[in-house]
Amino acid sequence: MKEKFTHHFQQTSLTIVLSEIQAIRRKNTTRTACRVYKDGKIGIAGSIGKADTDELYAKAEQNLEYQIDYPVEPTKNVKSHSKIDTCKITDGELCNEVEKILKELTRLHPDFTVSHKVNLNQVEVTMENELGMDLSFSDRNVNVAMLLRQKGSSDIMNTIFGDITRTLEPEKIIKASSELISAYKNMLPFPKEPLPLILQDNIVTPIFERDLSAKLMGTGSSLFQHQLGKEVFAKDFSLKIENNPIETFAPPFDMEGVITPESVSYLVKDGIILRPYSDKRTSMMYGYENTGCGEGGYDSVPTLGAAGVKIQPGKKTIKELLNGQMGILVMLAGGGDFTPDGKYASPVQLAYLTDGEKLIGRLPEFTIKSSIYDIFGKNFIGMSCDRLYTNNNDRMLVTKMDIEQL
Repeated sequence: MKEKFTHHFQQTSLTIVLSEIQAIRRKNTTRTACRVYKDGKIGIAGSIGKADTDELYAKAEQNLEYQIDYPVEPTKNVKSHSKIDTCKITDGELCNEVEKILKELTRLHPDFTVSHKVNLNQVEVTMENELGMDLSFSDRNVNVAMLLRQKGSSDIMNTIFGDITRTLEPEKIIKASSELISAYKNMLPFPKEPLPLILQDNIVTPIFERDLSAKLMGTGSSLFQHQLGKEVFAKDFSLKIENNPIETFAPPFDMEGVITPESVSYLVKDGIILRPYSDKRTSMMYGYENTGCGEGGYDSVPTLGAAGVKIQPGKKTIKELLNGQMGILVMLAGGGDFTPDGKYASPVQLAYLTDGEKLIGRLPEFTIKSSIYDIFGKNFIGMSCDRLYTNNNDRMLVTKMDIEQL
């Protein structure tokens, strides 16, 4: 059985140095891979640039000699075509809008400089095989990543603004970046009373990527080994495989051509651990449901990965979750990790005091400590329904942890 995967990527990248566009780089690449399945084995051949499909299939068939085990059933009779074309900005408009942002931030904050990248990306992905699989995805977006640095600082950045968007809005970016800078310059004493933490969920979800793996569960080495079907977390905590391309900026199908059905997309629902995440081969080995989590390079054998694992939003805004309290917005928390038994600790290099809508000022550095069962259990306040534009335009996790000032 033959199968083909193509990935076409175009990018216009603006390099920003000292609040000026210093370089414009364009990229246009096509990657093609052909797979051949036979007797529980797989052969793969790939190329970059213009591809001769017949030649690639011949090489893939030849590569069956390497006897790479892949005893899975290829995806059949699945059709899906996702095209997101709401991003209409041109290269010239991108340069003009970014220059407008840089000039205005320089005017508002002459003591700060902006650096790093703004990329205009266009991606097209297709998968097809002889068994009726016909999948495609295309999207166009702008990735804004700006490092904001105070002049004279020894750091490469003091605060950051980032967003992936399909509608570039210069005024909104200027307002958010200006708010970050103003709050950064307003150094506050550390709060005397314990306050809720507001953070991006990907700071603490790596433990689920590690221990909700069907491979770890199947080999008996997962932290959650004996908790399937049990209510372990807060009743309003849910975790699922998100495959809506509007939300993920990625194809709704995995590298095996699987689209996660809603019936098996939830790993945790209402605090109950329902299932680990899995791909075809791991499901076959250990008997778990396939959640469509096959990952890998365009010309590699798909393997198990945790792309798309997201905490589901609740019905309250950040301000409503704070319930009249101030909160601590964690912006940078590098170096933290979970222990094998689920305990978590991390230094926080940058945090702001906020009322849930506006940033009040910057707080001194501190450390946070807790456990997975407290973060998403008794201390879990909620996942916001609204997005915080000053923090990657993400929905935010609100919870409590032990805080220790450095």
